[in-house]
Amino acid sequence: MQTKAELKEKIKKVENLVKTIQIDIIDGFFAPNKTIQAAQFRHITIKPELEVHLMVKNPIKYITDYARIGAARIIFHYESCKDNKEVNRIVNIIRAKKIKAGIAISPQTPASKVKPFLDKIDVVQVMPIYPGYAGQRFMPAQLAKVRMIRKWNKKVIIQIDGGVHVGTACECTKAGATRLAAGSAIWNSGNPKKAIEELLNDAKCMTQ
Repeated sequence: MQTKAELKEKIKKVENLVKTIQIDIIDGFFAPNKTIQAAQFRHITIKPELEVHLMVKNPIKYITDYARIGAARIIFHYESCKDNKEVNRIVNIIRAKKIKAGIAISPQTPASKVKPFLDKIDVVQVMPIYPGYAGQRFMPAQLAKVRMIRKWNKKVIIQIDGGVHVGTACECTKAGATRLAAGSAIWNSGNPKKAIEELLNDAKCMTQ
């Protein structure tokens, strides 16, 4: 579990290098890990756009707290919902707070599960790793979901979260992803600025 001090230090290192900072929130039940929660964000300033990725069993009870700390986008997991009615309800709650809404899908979830919501959400987050821990091996077969989703909807943002590094970044954009969330590739590099630049260059392989 990352401490508040560690989180502040990481934010400071990249806040002038990126447009969005994604914060993972894990409750210890949805995934086998636990992170700091909303109350601990007091006095933490995030200059870029803040995106919150909820890996939790009950997303609804978290939305208000993260709206209060200035989240511009909240992404929740399809797997945390019992049915499509609940998915719609959560999307509507997020949007009612003037926040962009996204749905994440874990490796075991087919792309077809998010198809009914593509016109209602801002982003689909495809995870080529299992939720909970950073540093897992990238599952290239998950990119088939990206290609499917892009075929169904040309406008929705498709984001990849997990296993993004130099090499996989290019594969993600080739498949149709428009945003990449990187963690270990940046923090394990020893030089966040250089790592971000290298990731951006790799992601541009479609235009090179």
